[in-house]
Amino acid sequence: MKRFCPEKRPLESVAAAICLWIVVATAMAAPALAADGDKPADPVYITAEHLTADTAGRWAEFSGKVNAKQGETVITADRLKVVYARQASAGGSKQSTSQIERIEAAGKVVIRFDQRVAESREASYSVADRTLVLTGDPARVTEGENTVSGGRIVMKRNENRIIVEKPASGNVEAVFFTDDREAPVSPGRPAIP
Repeated sequence: MKRFCPEKRPLESVAAAICLWIVVATAMAAPALAADGDKPADPVYITAEHLTADTAGRWAEFSGKVNAKQGETVITADRLKVVYARQASAGGSKQSTSQIERIEAAGKVVIRFDQRVAESREASYSVADRTLVLTGDPARVTEGENTVSGGRIVMKRNENRIIVEKPASGNVEAVFFTDDREAPVSPGRPAIP
């Protein structure tokens, strides 16, 4: 009869277990991004060619043809990094937690959400204040036929505001249709911007 001896497990098994834990923690923590009030969050599905995780550094990075989906929100990019927050313990020391602090995407970023499409070279989402920052010449947000683009777009979702900054060369560009071709904007969600 063989006995299980944890200290003699191959290094590959330990690394696989750590990576599996990171993936599970990401999938369990990421629903906080979509949770609004008492609304239950959908599970998160992420596919990529590679996963690198650093538990001490509190991050997990997916790379190579990344596709992340939660409910109706889909993110595609070359890289997607999930950064976890630190939580103070009762003794005052910091410990790791699976609560997501921010998500960073880079390389041909496309985000489909709220009947909108955001495109940029890089994107960063802060969970605490629900702020999405798109950068790259151009960064663009499209809703139906309406489009706004610039060098940097800041979407403050808690405030229903969009701030568009000009690119390195040129100006902010916007195209808005005011005729009946577009459906009315949903209540509680402003049109772009």
